[in-house]
Amino acid sequence: MARRVTLTFDNGPTPGVTAAVLELLARKGLAATFFIIGNKLSDPGARALMRDAHAGGHWIGNHTLTHSVPLGEARDAATARHEIEETQARIGACAHPDKLFRPFGKSGLIGPHLLSRAALSWLLERRYCCVLWTSVPRDWCDPDGWVDRCIADVEAVDWSVVALHDVAGPISAMLAGIAIAAVVGAINGYLVAYLRLNSLITTLGGYAALQGVANVTSAGGLQLVKDPASSWFGVFGRGFILNIPVPDILFLGLALFGVWVLSQTNYGRAVKAVGGNELASRYSSIDAKAVIFSAYMASALLTAIAAIVLSSRAMSAQSDSGAGLEITVLSAIFLGGTSLGGGVGGIGRTVLGVIVLAFISNAMILIGLPIQAQWLVSAVVIILAVWLDAATRRGTVIAP
Repeated sequence: MARRVTLTFDNGPTPGVTAAVLELLARKGLAATFFIIGNKLSDPGARALMRDAHAGGHWIGNHTLTHSVPLGEARDAATARHEIEETQARIGACAHPDKLFRPFGKSGLIGPHLLSRAALSWLLERRYCCVLWTSVPRDWCDPDGWVDRCIADVEAVDWSVVALHDVAGPISAMLAGIAIAAVVGAINGYLVAYLRLNSLITTLGGYAALQGVANVTSAGGLQLVKDPASSWFGVFGRGFILNIPVPDILFLGLALFGVWVLSQTNYGRAVKAVGGNELASRYSSIDAKAVIFSAYMASALLTAIAAIVLSSRAMSAQSDSGAGLEITVLSAIFLGGTSLGGGVGGIGRTVLGVIVLAFISNAMILIGLPIQAQWLVSAVVIILAVWLDAATRRGTVIAP
């Protein structure tokens, strides 16, 4: 007896992924149903992909607006209506006539968490067709083994509804993040080193622009890692090696590497020379512009690594993830004795600054002080560090 398979793709459209899926389906002569996350349609590229799928004869369904909380866990009717209707409005003319809807299932689980009574009543009232699944082969966390699981699921029943995902896997996402960081570092480095723009204004402007781009591309929504308990992506932020947390190993390893570079290599000595006196370093045959440019590149790549660790620890990411950490970073750097004027400081001192700041922050948490108190301490640390640095340079505590 021939078995029937209904092929579906969730969580798209995703630029760089959905197009490849559509090409493969066209090559094989297959049709599928794409269940769209409404927030993703804020990206013009995602909207174009949805229209391409519709034009290619594929069905388009609704997969909630934010894909963040199952509707069975969001008890109020207003949330359910907004998640469903806003997505349907964004899909517009591409929607299937039967108004296909697939609830967010939390890693493919079926249970009362899928739909609340309010959500179910709304779907019935508005005549939606709710589409569940018989097979979720976990393609998002196992790019190699999901095929065998899918085949086993299909062979077990006469008619299967397979839920796959047209999303980027962790490896693609990490590589994309590192590539974007390299581009950003190159742009900032070029603007500061070669066009001689003010470094503070340039980086602050770039920060604002990038946060805007991230907010648009993610539609401000929380991007969750599906099934965090089994995803290997958690190793960077939650893993252990010999009972030592992986983030600590990465931190200490990069810190030791930084100490070696600055103290034992010609490049490290050039960085210190340019930081202390850029003009004098040029007279010493050091390519100061290249050194500044490379420093911005290194900073951007290290930021990408930190972002991977942060996302892995939370198993999620948002456009404003890490907002405010720049103040904490400045506090640790200045607390470690790095001079605002350059030329004075080191990785070891910064590590000590991080440790001291962590102790202070932990102490405030233990005694129950609010987060605002930690912000105040960071501000005081920065102001005192800058004041002491200036006082050391001019030789007096109070400016003449």
